[in-house]
Amino acid sequence: MLTEFGKFLRILRISRNQSAKQMSDVLGVSNSYLSAVENGKRNIPPSWEEIIVREYGLDDSAKQELREAISRSSMKINVDLSNVTDKKKELLYTVIKEDLDEEVFEKLCEVIKANKKK
Repeated sequence: MLTEFGKFLRILRISRNQSAKQMSDVLGVSNSYLSAVENGKRNIPPSWEEIIVREYGLDDSAKQELREAISRSSMKINVDLSNVTDKKKELLYTVIKEDLDEEVFEKLCEVIKANKKK
């Protein structure tokens, strides 16, 4: 399934009369790798945003659209957990991996919101 990032790239490519092979050459990857990223089967390489902005001369509006597409299409979030307690890690893993009942999830969100450090 084509991600929002994939849609952005395809529209950009078509608007520049460029083939997938030509875009993959610009990004320094194979055509199949580009396709896998567009379809959400591979993560978006961090360097691609800068390359796309530079190589395609995106204006501020297009840069923002690109950033939003990357954000909505990203499959991974890197978080430094080196200074996080084991209990907090356990909570994070439970929220991420467990299928929490919607009511429990909503209550948890309320508690977190009420106890946010100001």
